[in-house]
Amino acid sequence: MGHSRLVVLKVLGGPGFWGGGERVVLDLAMGLRDIGHHVMFAAPEGSALARFREAGFRGFGVPIRGPLVPAAIGRLAAIMRGAGVQIVHCHERRAAMAGFPAAFVAGVPIRLLHVHRIASSSGSQLSYRLSTQALSRFAHRTIFCSEFVRRTVKPRRDGGDVVIPNCVAFGAGLPVRCGARSNGPKVLAVGRLTEEKGMDVLLRALPQVVKRFPGVRVRIAGDGDLRDQLMALSRRLGLDECVAFLGFRRDVPALMAQADLMVMPSRWEGLPIALLEAVAAGLPVVASAVAGIPEVIADGETGWLVAPDDPEALAAAISDALLDPCEARRRAQLAHARARADFSIEATVARVDRLYQELARARGIAAG
Repeated sequence: MGHSRLVVLKVLGGPGFWGGGERVVLDLAMGLRDIGHHVMFAAPEGSALARFREAGFRGFGVPIRGPLVPAAIGRLAAIMRGAGVQIVHCHERRAAMAGFPAAFVAGVPIRLLHVHRIASSSGSQLSYRLSTQALSRFAHRTIFCSEFVRRTVKPRRDGGDVVIPNCVAFGAGLPVRCGARSNGPKVLAVGRLTEEKGMDVLLRALPQVVKRFPGVRVRIAGDGDLRDQLMALSRRLGLDECVAFLGFRRDVPALMAQADLMVMPSRWEGLPIALLEAVAAGLPVVASAVAGIPEVIADGETGWLVAPDDPEALAAAISDALLDPCEARRRAQLAHARARADFSIEATVARVDRLYQELARARGIAAG
């Protein structure tokens, strides 16, 4: 069988911000482009679409911000017809609410729904699950970013679901270092400043950590609706000397290279990209045992896992990791070695391409 070079439209909805999920979508698109597929984007105007265009992709600005917006559906259908789209690959439910009706109108032969999370941005799991289940009935395949997300959102009864993990670029990892830095340990947290990321839990854990490690410095990279609240909490806890809120940053790999420990205190997740980036960089990890995180980090083997919403447990794990830098680095290197085969960009691109080829053959799309 030949390898079909397919015309793919990736559809994203929502506010149009750049985040970990959008990073995965871009990495995947670049990998698919490298093996011959023609990939385009449709998304609301914003930082995400701007980054897609910067990477050389054709990007269509479409206001996909609510369910069943007629203008968005009509615009998407016109794009699909004009570009000869063969696969519409919708990332998350909002994209599918507009992308699937447009695909029916335009006669696109293959429809995919890609699920990256387990709840809406407000934290509602029930409405998110029910709407995603309903939309999956109109998809030829539903892709889940982790086994946990698949189990939580619930698989299709016809077996039309598949787990394809999120991905990041894997390098050689950081060199093994033993012994704390002379100017104190550096802790990094990366994520949107929203309830799901649990940055307030980290702040509440830090007074106990500071008692044991007075020189510790914590950087929080990310922005979001809770920024002012979190900064106020940091002040109330007397953490102004050790905590820095960096805002949105494009240089997360550089921040990781400067850090001794990554902390991810999430309340809920899909499969967080910042976690995979830390593992790929060889950075030790302390994280909540939620969602897909235990599929990457094994507690006591490749990192430290704690219950969510437990500042005392989080403080104890951070302290353990900082107390024994050699053990922390050993776990980090083991995490890197184990994760590379499953979570590299190359592995994920190969999985998605195999799915594309399978569906193309089933629908009689000739190789080209």
